[in-house]
Amino acid sequence: VHDPALLELTEQVVRATKWRGPLEVEAIRDRTGNTWLIEVNPRFPAWADLCRGAGQNQPLAVCRLAMGQEVEPWPTFDAGVAFVRISANHIVSIQALEALTVTGESLPAERRTA
Repeated sequence: VHDPALLELTEQVVRATKWRGPLEVEAIRDRTGNTWLIEVNPRFPAWADLCRGAGQNQPLAVCRLAMGQEVEPWPTFDAGVAFVRISANHIVSIQALEALTVTGESLPAERRTA
């Protein structure tokens, strides 16, 4: 999302706290257009992989900073990118699950009973 007010709010939080590292800023906008800070979390959010999808591999940048390497700020990011988490259920035989758990391999097709 390209939103100058949200970017400015985030920059104010970073400047005020002198924070160096992952940071999640949560805000809400009311019906009159005012932006309100809700909370600040000093960590990457669960959807941190969205950064990479938007053209900024921030987890990699943090690793490089931790190793004392220089990291240049990104001039921009790709707006309109979404993070979708899915859950999938699979029905399998207990034998196939056991084989996968114990050996890390699935059973050959002729031994599957599911």
